[in-house]
Amino acid sequence: MRGAAAALRYLIGQSTVNRLRQQAVRVRQPRYAIATLVAVAYVVLVVMAPRPDRPVTALSPTVLTLGATAIAGYLLSMWLVRTGASGLAFTPAEVQFLFTGPLTTRELVAYRVARSQIVILLSALIWSWLLRSFAGATPPLLRFVSAWGLVTVLSLHGLAVDLMRNPPVQRVRMVVLRTMQLVAVGVIAIVVAALLPLLRQGASIELSALASAGETALTHGAAGVVLRPFVWLLAPFARTTVATWMAPFGVVLAVIAGHLAWVLLPSTDIVDQAGAASAKAATRRARILSQRTSAVIVTQKKASRTWLPLAPTGLPALAIAWKNTLALVRSALSTHISMVVLVVVMLVQLRGGDPTHVSHLLRYVAVSAVLVFFGPRTIRADLRQDLPHLAQLRTYPLTGASLVAGEIAVPTIILSLAQLLILGFGVVMTWNAIVTAADGAVTAALLLVVGAAVVLALNAMNVAIQNALALLFPGWVRLGGGAAGIEAMGQTLIVTLGSIVVLLLTMILPVIAAVVVDIGAAATLHSLPIVAGAAGAAVGTAILGMEVVGLVHYLGRVFDRTDPA
Repeated sequence: MRGAAAALRYLIGQSTVNRLRQQAVRVRQPRYAIATLVAVAYVVLVVMAPRPDRPVTALSPTVLTLGATAIAGYLLSMWLVRTGASGLAFTPAEVQFLFTGPLTTRELVAYRVARSQIVILLSALIWSWLLRSFAGATPPLLRFVSAWGLVTVLSLHGLAVDLMRNPPVQRVRMVVLRTMQLVAVGVIAIVVAALLPLLRQGASIELSALASAGETALTHGAAGVVLRPFVWLLAPFARTTVATWMAPFGVVLAVIAGHLAWVLLPSTDIVDQAGAASAKAATRRARILSQRTSAVIVTQKKASRTWLPLAPTGLPALAIAWKNTLALVRSALSTHISMVVLVVVMLVQLRGGDPTHVSHLLRYVAVSAVLVFFGPRTIRADLRQDLPHLAQLRTYPLTGASLVAGEIAVPTIILSLAQLLILGFGVVMTWNAIVTAADGAVTAALLLVVGAAVVLALNAMNVAIQNALALLFPGWVRLGGGAAGIEAMGQTLIVTLGSIVVLLLTMILPVIAAVVVDIGAAATLHSLPIVAGAAGAAVGTAILGMEVVGLVHYLGRVFDRTDPA
């Protein structure tokens, strides 16, 4: 036992050192060195950025209650929907060398727990920094240790659930499993029943009032009783001194100790289940990489394409767009979850204001503008995913310009549809004010049509720029699955900033032309200034569209000259 423990400690320590050493070797290359410096500078600026002047307090009761509710939902949902046994997953190398060695089940689980602490410590550091705005009065060290305890509980609980589901599920474990599932359903039902009255009136009250009402509903009655154990997990964040922090953190340590006793005393051998989980995890990583690096996704199920048929003849670019559309639809929602979360958070901020005033539409315009700049970073069904298969792309009977046009089509259309839905909702909310300001419904409709064309042209240009950077500077752009690490974050920052600068430069000529036409038309159409503005925007959009066409043809020539090697 001692020899095995020492060997496993050496394995964890040396693997960590070797990984850091590989990162250091990569940083010796100029592009990785620059990217690393940019990423470090960004992190330092974010950490050292001054916070708004407001009282520094501990975790408020509202945040404490709502956070405990979220943790309860996460932990209890494991008993209902967790089926992948991801807590038992090992890397292929660990399966090859550890499972064939003289290690017991307890030693394998202990190694899994110890190895996860590396990621947990990093997560705790990040969460302790993120929570500084909510629990700033808690000393940084106590906040970090509290975050470590919380993340450790979440990790161990997931592993414990996987062990309970480890087949064959014997009678005692089956009773425990079914009991915990009933408890989970009961707790969720009680919480939903407490929040149901608020859900009915949520659209009619402000967000701050809604959060306060939710805190009140969740701290009284049956909901307050069932959520109390989860509040204990967050209680250390609400303490400001070591003396008051020790007791609640002692509860967290007791929970950790209980989970450790649980996971280190498995009643059955986990080798088969861990091997299956490891193989499933490896397959999942390969599938995600395949979805990221290729639009051709192979599944064991028969794919149904009747909803989007591909004609045997037509424009060649449509075949590339069809391929990328299927890849985007079949990819997991988590691939695009960052943009979904961004849109949802920003739409929540649109609450309030006077919807009868035309200025209210500017809020929806702001959300759409954010998607113009940052949306293409998340929807990557274009050359950024296909370039790793350049040799195969060169075999297609397409010209370079046709292929590039087909590649940029899908992200452009998807982003434009998302923005038009947001703007359309804003237009419906402020239609009367828009008609009044435009001096007529026909003029307002004309203005909105021009606005839709502007959105489409901006998205096409930005997506084309992203593909141009990938084709011209492939070493600086994350292609396919890409690489992780701080230098990858730095490269992303550099490319994002560079693409924004290039986009702004391409808009100089269209903006100048739009202003000139607007001024000239306004001098002629004295009573219809908005029509003059629409004419200027139409001319600017047309020029921007011609720039997109020119860029596509240029990238097509570059693609034809690019060596697949």
